[in-house]
Amino acid sequence: MKLKNNLRIAVIAVGILLVAVSVVLMLTDMYRKKTAESERRDVIVRLREAMPAEHDGVFDGDANPNAAMPTLVIDKKGYIGLIYVPELGVELPVCAEFQEMMPMRLSGNAVAGSLAIGGELGDIKSATVGHEIVFYDVKGNVWHYTVTDIFRNESGQFLPDETKLTFHFSDDGADITVVCS
Repeated sequence: MKLKNNLRIAVIAVGILLVAVSVVLMLTDMYRKKTAESERRDVIVRLREAMPAEHDGVFDGDANPNAAMPTLVIDKKGYIGLIYVPELGVELPVCAEFQEMMPMRLSGNAVAGSLAIGGELGDIKSATVGHEIVFYDVKGNVWHYTVTDIFRNESGQFLPDETKLTFHFSDDGADITVVCS
């Protein structure tokens, strides 16, 4: 009988410990997200202050599609620009390379019309066909796109010739590609 009581107490203690660990993990995740959001807002302000006057970007079909993009360094981290979705009121900085909790350039560049962005895209994931996407590079070039297709779980999908910008991310276990022209 005593063994059964000890076993029950042990199971209850383990259950309480697991709940406590879950709460700590949840609070840690909430803190990381809040800190990342604050950092993104700060970077957006600093990028806007440092970027020159805006002018329309010009696509160059002869440009090297994999050439690096100009980068602005803020707090030892490189950024290539800002992405903005007017219909969603979402603006995010785009990193030159991986940074946790931030969108980043995966490949390509805006001039060649081959820019691919991935990473933590926040509410940009809610963009739908027809939404306008605006990319501001750190040289003041402004690139306007429209979402034309959204592919889910389609590996090796064909991207139309007019594709100029893509977003790649996972959402609820699905691999998503948002195509913009």
